[in-house]
Amino acid sequence: MSILAEGTVIYLALGGVVDQKKELRTIEGKMGALGKAIEAKASRLRNPEFIKKAPVSVVTKEKETLRDYTEELERLKRMQDELRS
Repeated sequence: MSILAEGTVIYLALGGVVDQKKELRTIEGKMGALGKAIEAKASRLRNPEFIKKAPVSVVTKEKETLRDYTEELERLKRMQDELRS
């Protein structure tokens, strides 16, 4: 199990403490939701009309959010791999 705290990842051995199957289901649910959110943000950012009409601050915020979601999805994938190993 890993914990991210202000850019630092802390690993904890929680072998018999965590219900791995339940935790995997939770992670998979979060990954599914993030995948949908990522696709929605990416779709919006691929739309030339959105880019043309939206204020720069909104486009910038959408890009930042997409980056954050993508990083979170990668973190969840690592957690999923750790739980499966």
